[in-house]
Amino acid sequence: MNDSQTTGGSSDADNQAQNSRTQVQQDFLRNAPAIRNFLRSLQPSFADAEDHFQELFLLVSEKADTYTQGTNFLGWVYTIARYKILAHNRKNTRRSRLLQSEAAEVLLKDAPHPPSDLFEAKVQTLRECIQILAPTARTIMDLRYFEGMKPSQIAERLQIDVNRIYLILSRSRALLRKCVEQQLPNQLS
Repeated sequence: MNDSQTTGGSSDADNQAQNSRTQVQQDFLRNAPAIRNFLRSLQPSFADAEDHFQELFLLVSEKADTYTQGTNFLGWVYTIARYKILAHNRKNTRRSRLLQSEAAEVLLKDAPHPPSDLFEAKVQTLRECIQILAPTARTIMDLRYFEGMKPSQIAERLQIDVNRIYLILSRSRALLRKCVEQQLPNQLS
């Protein structure tokens, strides 16, 4: 085997590793709200939870080659997060504001478990159902639930009457609920 063949194989492996890392990073960012909520449930301090979130992103990126695509991504990330927080708490037992390792381990037993298949099916169905909303309704739902804006702020930003914002939100939620209820049996079969 000559040097060009060896380099080509190594380059393919490097490309595959980079693709895996990129996919894991995209999945991490797509699930960022759930991951942040999980970390906040384990950390007494919002700032510490945010620090762990950033460190977890780097750690998950490093471990991307250990993740098998198509398996429970959040379960994999939550497991890494649990061990990371336990290790962090063990190192910092002198800090009074952090939980003792033993207490953290007890709490971790009761920590939220990775979402079930049913939950993931509901989320996937909801993503599909959101596409049937009118563009204005999708924008309003995005601003309300992903940007965390209040209806009055949305009304001001979009220059729409606040009562109309409430009406659109109400109708959109009802439409999404109905769509998910109709589509979910198809997702599970």
